[in-house]
Parts: sequence; C-alpha cells; structure tokens
Amino acid sequence: EPRFTRVRLRTEVLPLLEDVLNGGVAAALARTAAQLREDNEALDTVADLIFTRAGGPEGLEVAVLEAEPAALRRRVLRRWLLQSGVRELTDAHLRAVDDLVARWRGQGGVWLPGNLEASRCRGRLCLTSQPTTRGE
Repeated sequence: EPRFTRVRLRTEVLPLLEDVLNGGVAAALARTAAQLREDNEALDTVADLIFTRAGGPEGLEVAVLEAEPAALRRRVLRRWLLQSGVRELTDAHLRAVDDLVARWRGQGGVWLPGNLEASRCRGRLCLTSQPTTRGE
C-alpha cells in the first residue's frame, strides 16, 4: 500500500536510485545493514564489559566511564538507566546524564521519567527516587 513510507521507498525510490546509479544499490544497502548489525553487536559486547567494570545497577564509577568514548559511555548509561526502572528514556535524557560524566562542573542532578534523579554521589553516578508531592 503506497501510503506507507517503507512501501514507497521500495517501489519508487529504490528503483530510481538503481536507475540513476546504474544498479547495485539494493545489494550495497543490504551489505551496509549487515555490517551495521555486526558493529552494533560488537559495541554492545564492549559496553557490557564496561558496565560490569563500572559497577552495575547500584551505581556506576565515574572514573571508569570517563575513560570511554561517548558512544560506548552512552550505551552503558542507557543500559543502567533502563535496568534501574527509567521509562520513556529519550536521547536528551541520556545526553544530560552523560554530561554528569563528560562535562561535570558541579551541576545538580538530572530529572528523569518516573520521578527519578541521576546525580553524582562520591565519584559514582547514582539514581534516586524522589517522592511526589500531593496534587501532582
């Protein structure tokens, strides 16, 4: 059904690209997708090792995270936050928590969905639940 973007890409855009670029586009996209899957699996494996080194669900050692590239650090943070019960996590939330590691200037914590706050506590990232007030 043409109203779906995926269908239109497959039936309109891909044939046009094949024509303009003299073929091979679909095969190149398939190879790229396979490589990205492999890269993603490798990054997840490395992030799991960092997560274990950093401390796990009860909090993460900032010094361990600081030494890692941003892409790996954010994978570790995402896993920690999701395992700790943060729901509806957005890229903005993730980057704000990452700032507690990579751009620490003594700023306060980061409020997250579920009335949770991520903050630095004695060299660790910690997550605390903040009580709601009546009327909220």
